[in-house]
Parts: sequence; structure tokens; C-alpha cells
Amino acid sequence: MKRKFGYCIVILFVLCFVDFRLMAQTMTVERDTTATESLCTVGESDACVTITAPKSLQLTFESSMDAVVKIVSRRDVGFNTIYLLSFPTGYIYANRFLEIRAAQYQQPVEIHLNLSPKESRKYYIKIPECYPSLFSGAQELARKGFYTAASEKYKEAQRCSDAPFGNDIKARLKQLDTIIAAKRIADESFDLLDYAKAADNYKKIVSFNSEDETASRRYAESVLKRNQTCFKYLDKAEEFFKEKDFDKATELYLRALANGCEQVENGNLIRARIEYMRNYKEKKAEREWVISYQYASNTPIGVSFGGYKQYKPFLYASIRTNPDFFESLRSNYEKADKPEFNFSAGATFRLTQAIPLWMNAGVGYTGVGEYIYDPVDPAKEPDLKNYSALSPELGLLGKIGPIALSYTFQYRFAFDADKQSYIKPAKHIFGIGFCF
Repeated sequence: MKRKFGYCIVILFVLCFVDFRLMAQTMTVERDTTATESLCTVGESDACVTITAPKSLQLTFESSMDAVVKIVSRRDVGFNTIYLLSFPTGYIYANRFLEIRAAQYQQPVEIHLNLSPKESRKYYIKIPECYPSLFSGAQELARKGFYTAASEKYKEAQRCSDAPFGNDIKARLKQLDTIIAAKRIADESFDLLDYAKAADNYKKIVSFNSEDETASRRYAESVLKRNQTCFKYLDKAEEFFKEKDFDKATELYLRALANGCEQVENGNLIRARIEYMRNYKEKKAEREWVISYQYASNTPIGVSFGGYKQYKPFLYASIRTNPDFFESLRSNYEKADKPEFNFSAGATFRLTQAIPLWMNAGVGYTGVGEYIYDPVDPAKEPDLKNYSALSPELGLLGKIGPIALSYTFQYRFAFDADKQSYIKPAKHIFGIGFCF
């Protein structure tokens, strides 16, 4: 019960406040002296008074000389109501005053009517201007940065009876809602040291109202502090980048971008650094480089090295030989029965992205030696003769984690056709190695 009573008191106070505002305003009356006066035809000696007033006003009339004011007609025309009153004339009515009242206004207005027979007069009742004063007041508040108060005053202006048709108050209220929301975010972000977000939202406010000194000052402070924070993260990120600690460097570069470095000249550098580190990590994870041991009959000693990349071809090279080759270098021909040396190089291509399988194709040189002994004197030191061949090859390489397995087929075209069988034209080469 006490709570209900309290609500009633509040409501009564609000109603009284609204009523007081209306009562505090007064109507005004003006005589139309520009219109051509016509004769009054309502009586032999009566005079006519026409009063035009807004429809929102329900007028009542009292005369200082007449017991009852005679209302001949009352008609609505557009936004107005036109009253036609008639009054008796004569010298006894020389000091007549007509009092005009409206329910919305406490103070009436008075007209001094010193009328002549058949005279016709016209008057206009005007109510105080509501919309223009509230609208201009709202504009001034918004200009000074009092956006909530401006919004309330625009809403008051919207309720005015003299608000023009098609006014832009709805658009202005929507804009103020955007500014108020941006100001709330900007102030909170500034207090939480999130200067990048604060700068973005203060900038939005200033774009709507360049005369908002507080927002302009806060925007400048936020930009300054945002850039300071940006460079702090950037300097530390550069240290980690030089030390190749790419995880920490990436984290700090991203923080630098989030704190405004995107909007200064270092933005492109940061993005280039991040892209470099991403590519580096991808390459490292892909294990693009392969080194492997190569085995083939008669040339059991071999090594191959190359790049087996994910999306583009690359190069490889291989060297293969046998123990006889090394013995021949030492001129130890007793142990060097058939020295052989092979070198090849070519390109690598990934066959499909579905499985880690590459093809390699290349060409090389093969040299096979033969010791020629003197048939007359076998103890004499033999001559070493070398037979050469062109050696194209084709192979496959697959990766299993860090392990690489390969097979290569090589065909040798001897320069000396008579030695084709001595060189052995076909070669099957197997390899095993690791990726890094």
C-alpha cells in the first residue's frame, strides 16, 4: 500500500510539472488588419467578431458587458477552428472586454471591443512556439557534446503540435544513438588502456561532430598512446625475429597490429614479417629437402640431394660410384677390376597432393673404366681406358614422415656402341634417406 501511494505521488508530481509548464505559457491574440472588412449580417445593429484558433485549443468566451457571448457558428477549416461571435452595439458597450480562455493555459487573453453597428472584425489566436525553441536547443546541446540531453530535447520537440511535417528528428535521434554508443565504448576502452579501440570510436564521434572538444582531445591522446604501444610491441617483436624465435615474434607482431601499427607506415613491414615466418614454418613442416643413400649393382656407393617441394618443381643431383673407382684413384689396379662413376641431375615434381609422392627426371654422365694388360708382358703396368655414356633417368620418391624412399631407372647410351654391353645399359637404383 505504501509503495502504491508513493507511485501515485510521483505520477501526480509529473502531471503537475507538465501542467505547470503548459500553464506557464500564454496565448497571444492578433487582429487581422490586412483583410477587407465586410459588413456583419447577423443582426440589425449587431457587430461580428471572427476568431481563428488552432484546433487543439477548445476556447470559451466571457464578456465584461454581456451575460452570454453569442456564438453564431463554429467550424473547422484545415488545422484551425473558426468562431463567429455577434455582439450588440451602442454607447453602453463602449468599454467591453472579451476574455478568451483555453483549458491548456491558465492565463486568458483579452480583447477590447469598442464595436460599431454592422462592424466585422477578425482575430487570430496564436499559441507559444514549441518546436523551434526545443529543436534549436537540442542542436546546441548536441554541438557542445551533451548527447543524452540533446536526445531528450529532440524527443520533446517531436511531441510539439507545431512540429513540421516530414522533419528529420528520427534521423537525428538515430545518429545520436550511434554517437552515444560510440562514446560509451570509447570511454570504457580508454579507461582500460585499449587505445586502439578508443581511437576508432572517438574518431567516429568527431566525424559526426567536429566541434566536440572532449572527443577531439581524447582522440588525439588515444592515437598518441596507441602508437606508443604499437612501437613497444614492434621493437620487442623485432628482437625475437632476429633471434628466430618466430612464435613469440608472431604473437607480438599481431599485438602491434591490434594496437594501431596497421595504421602507421610499419603495417606493411609487419605483414611481410608474419608472411615470411608463416612460409618458413610451413617449409620446415613440409620437410622439403631430402638427402639419401643410393644403391645399385656394381655402384653400391651413392648419394642424392634435392628439393622435393609441395607446389613447385625443384632440382636434385646424384653421384654414384663403386670401390673400384677409389682403388683406381690410388693406382691400385690389382684391386680395381671395373671402376665406375656416374653423375646425374634433373628436376623433381610432385605427382599429386593426395599422397606425398614425387617424380624425378634427369640426365647424367656415366664412365666405366677397363684395364688393358700387355699380352707379351702381363706383369707390366696396364693402361686404363675409360668408356663414356649418356645416362637419362626417371624415378619416384615417397615421404613417410622424416623418411624418404626412392627408386630410379637409368638407361645408358654408350658413346662407343661396341662397349654398350660392357657398360650395361640398364640400371636399377634404390635409395633411402631422410627429409629435413
